[in-house]
Amino acid sequence: MNRIFSRPLPWPGRRGPTPTAWIALGLGAVVALVFARTLACGFVNYDDGWFVHGNERVEQGLTWANLVWALTTQEMGYPKPVTILSWMLDSELFGTGPAGYHATNALLHAANAAILFLAIRSMTGRIVPSLIVAAIWALHPLRVESVAWISQRKDVLSGFFGFLALWAYARYARRRGAHQLLASAGLLALSLMSKPTLVTFPALLLLLDIWPLKRISGPLWGGSAPEREPLGRVIAEKIPFFLIAAGMAAWVLGTRVSHRGRFGGLGFPLEERVANAGVSLVRYLGKHLFVDDLALVYPVREWSLAITLICFGFLLTLGVLVLGVARRRPGIAVGWLWFLIALGPMLRLNGINNFAMGDRYTYVPSVGLLLAAVFALPWLAGGRRGRRAAAVSALAVAAALAACTVLQIGFWRDSGTLFRHTIAETGRNPLAMANLAAHLRDEGRLYEAHTWLLIEPEGLHLVKARKIRAGVRYELGHRLAAVADLRAFVAKKPDDAGAWRRIGRIYRELGLHGRAIASLERAVRTVPDAAAGWGELGRALGEGGRPGDALLALDRAGARDPDRGDVHSDRAKALEDLGRPRLAGWAYARGARFAPKHPGLRLNQGIFLLNRGFPRRAVEPLETAIAHAEEDATRARAHRNLGRCYDRIGDPHGALRHWRRAVSLVPDHARARNQLGVLLGRAGRIEAAIRHFRRAVELDPELREARHNLEAARKMRAGSR
Repeated sequence: MNRIFSRPLPWPGRRGPTPTAWIALGLGAVVALVFARTLACGFVNYDDGWFVHGNERVEQGLTWANLVWALTTQEMGYPKPVTILSWMLDSELFGTGPAGYHATNALLHAANAAILFLAIRSMTGRIVPSLIVAAIWALHPLRVESVAWISQRKDVLSGFFGFLALWAYARYARRRGAHQLLASAGLLALSLMSKPTLVTFPALLLLLDIWPLKRISGPLWGGSAPEREPLGRVIAEKIPFFLIAAGMAAWVLGTRVSHRGRFGGLGFPLEERVANAGVSLVRYLGKHLFVDDLALVYPVREWSLAITLICFGFLLTLGVLVLGVARRRPGIAVGWLWFLIALGPMLRLNGINNFAMGDRYTYVPSVGLLLAAVFALPWLAGGRRGRRAAAVSALAVAAALAACTVLQIGFWRDSGTLFRHTIAETGRNPLAMANLAAHLRDEGRLYEAHTWLLIEPEGLHLVKARKIRAGVRYELGHRLAAVADLRAFVAKKPDDAGAWRRIGRIYRELGLHGRAIASLERAVRTVPDAAAGWGELGRALGEGGRPGDALLALDRAGARDPDRGDVHSDRAKALEDLGRPRLAGWAYARGARFAPKHPGLRLNQGIFLLNRGFPRRAVEPLETAIAHAEEDATRARAHRNLGRCYDRIGDPHGALRHWRRAVSLVPDHARARNQLGVLLGRAGRIEAAIRHFRRAVELDPELREARHNLEAARKMRAGSR
């Protein structure tokens, strides 16, 4: 062991005897150990419910239908089919709990650290600085958001294929194998289909051709050399990369344009976006040095002209200094330009994002800053002893950052902890407050949730608070206030079909069928291919006395998603209302083939058969409804109708059993109490019958049948005495 440490470190120019593969494996193991704490974290209510937890397609796992959906869907913000398929694979292998998703994220990040080390080692020929870059990059707390947030599988998976593409290109640059260049281009395509952030990858390769590959020369970074190549040929190699990046950019822009209202930004002015970009660049630099103020959401702020000018002045000065040393130390200039170019698409200049910045956006750009800093250390330290001291210091920094990372992971335990921490770090943060309120709402703490939403939403940044507050107010029973919030929300985001559907649903509950229909028609105009929208519109039309129009809307819903049992049930009900019972029966039977376990459909089918005079045939669908219903009210209704079935069949014991079960599930149902009393009276149990009749009258004094039965039962009791 002493002999190993007595050998000179292989930095900067000597190749050491330590096997590179073992170093990569060791680095990956350390990173996996540090991020193992994420396995104790759960889902968060910001995007996880949209992308993974609660997404039926993802939770179903890998199927051919889901494969096609992942490649073609426009419901996930922007194209990311590889990431979607990886979530489906996790669901297939580990179930729908969070631990499996977290484990995959942590392992991918550990692999990324190892691949990044191998790629830099292949390009520079130096082990120690390559190890330091990869270790500090992987263990920095800025990585926590990308790894601990299940929805950000996009980052780690895009980085996985991106770093593999980088490594393949480095091998191509050394060996000139066409298959390596094609492999690099193919890996870039997979990276972009995981998350389309590496669209600047061709420009990053040109930077690496300057340094450390030294394939091209220029006046700022050194003169010509015999091994350097013509600039035209080097650029021509990048044509496949440019085409792939351009194709992905067109795909993303097409999705954004077609769903501008659902996924697009909220229209921040250009001058505000430019100011935010300059200030954010300085803040990103600060977060690499000071790691105690990290948060999930950084709200948009209106920066003063003075702060904006100071930040741009600092960046300009830093750029001049970097270019000043570019000829002697091209690695510093390349690393700085890497940071700027890789971060460029995430600077919110396009107005897509509704927040100022994000830690996750540094996943690839941070590599450039570390290349500039680490490969400047031998120059700053000077001498072999100084280089050793610099290496030891850098590894000590990596260890300290790992401790900070473990602490930062703890804030991702659940949504409540995460957003309370975010609010503590960022101050008044409407998006964090809204998501904390949503978490409290999901825990049933409605009044506490409402207190986080009492501040009147102002401006474009707070629009999401309206939507969440509407949900809280709805559950508190304030339906008109919920509608007011939803209407304020759609005034800013008029193409949010889900909000229009919620407005229509509330109007239906209030009995305002005309307004409900108008809102649901707006929803289906916004997203014409959504079966849920057409289904709800058909239901509203049926309740509004327009069964013919309802049937047309439900036919469209069924054509888009034939497995929706509620659509088949509503379609059969519309046919009943149109006076076509035979067609209604066929519609119920067809629905039962597509959705045999849908409780609402099977309940309505059983009631239909019972009312048509087929009590024996009604038993099976009603029992199926009981077996698969999640709500006590649905099961109680099925038991009541089963009681009717057995009563008509001539089985009083079966009827009594089901009516008793119905009353136990919903004790405050007056008519069920009355009917149970009737069956008990027939069985000669007058006292029990009187108790149920009396309770039915207490629950509904206007129920004449129960009052009459109570008087009759009392007379029977008096006569028997």
